[in-house]
Amino acid sequence: MQVRKSIAKQLARLFFAQCIQDRIVPPPPEWNDTHPITFRSRDGLRLHGWTHVPPEHPRGTVFFCHGYTLHSHHTVYLHYAKYLTKKFNVATVGFDFRHHGLSDDAPVTFGSAESLDVRSAMDFADEHGFPTPYILFGDSLGALAAQRTTVD
Repeated sequence: MQVRKSIAKQLARLFFAQCIQDRIVPPPPEWNDTHPITFRSRDGLRLHGWTHVPPEHPRGTVFFCHGYTLHSHHTVYLHYAKYLTKKFNVATVGFDFRHHGLSDDAPVTFGSAESLDVRSAMDFADEHGFPTPYILFGDSLGALAAQRTTVD
């Protein structure tokens, strides 16, 4: 029993160390039709991410709001984006919250300020003519931020 606990602790340490390392310098998207984006949060921070718009009249836009230990370039989000684009013909947007990935460093607020980041991504989409309706998809921190996001 003690050995299992020790192994579990070591695996947890390795997992979280890797996640933190990934937050510092995320890999670039490996999807040819994905384009990098940069925009400002409502409180002035520079946020980075990616977008994909299918060529044939997309039916809406899905925003990926990542979890606390992840970033927008995590392969799971790219796989979801590919699937949703092919299956439902929607545009997709992924972005790094503050203090994640390549976005500006600022304290994590567990949903309060991150909801500004979500709203800013939606503002970016409005400015660039992304199709509506907008759908927010989040897990962990991203789900909390999406839930707290207000629509003007």
